[in-house]
Amino acid sequence: MSRLHLRYALLFALPLGCTGAITAAPLDGGSDASTADASTADGTTHDDAASDAGCVTGSLDFVIRLAAGAPSQFSLARPGTCGGTWLTITSAGDPTQTFPFQHGCAADCSACQPVACPAVCPAGAMLGDAGAEITWDGTYYPPSQCGAQGLSCLDTLCAPAGDYVAQICAYSPSPTCSAVDFTWPPAASASPIVTYVGEAAGDASTD
Repeated sequence: MSRLHLRYALLFALPLGCTGAITAAPLDGGSDASTADASTADGTTHDDAASDAGCVTGSLDFVIRLAAGAPSQFSLARPGTCGGTWLTITSAGDPTQTFPFQHGCAADCSACQPVACPAVCPAGAMLGDAGAEITWDGTYYPPSQCGAQGLSCLDTLCAPAGDYVAQICAYSPSPTCSAVDFTWPPAASASPIVTYVGEAAGDASTD
């Protein structure tokens, strides 16, 4: 069950860095017998039992907005992708280590049952004056495999404390991106991370 809350709201004004490798923990802080020591989609093997850090709680808002006077021809998904997102979260110590926070239509490793997905791919939303916002609670869904047949599935894990990077992009159709460092978990008083795109110079800026 996803704890991720996505919302697109009217905004008048919209957060993300860990050195070294990051070890993920299952949501209950223990191991999952259906996924422990399973081979992941990239051929690596994960061992949930080896992760005993438990979950850290928090909530961080990421906001993307058009700069004043900017045209509205910006998409929130990379052209040609299905169900893409404008936000990518990576480890600050290893930019190849990503934390995909959208579950989408995919089997859950804990259930290990195939799921039927729609045949039509949703088009990416356009970035308008209202902007867009994503609230992340630290949950992410790395690809893995389960069962005797090696069913492709998604684990449900929680991000450990550390430094991360949020890459925020809009597309017109080439990407306009901004990278923002953040620490997880955030302070209780942490402000949203706000990114503006479409400025005259063509570069993104952040607050």
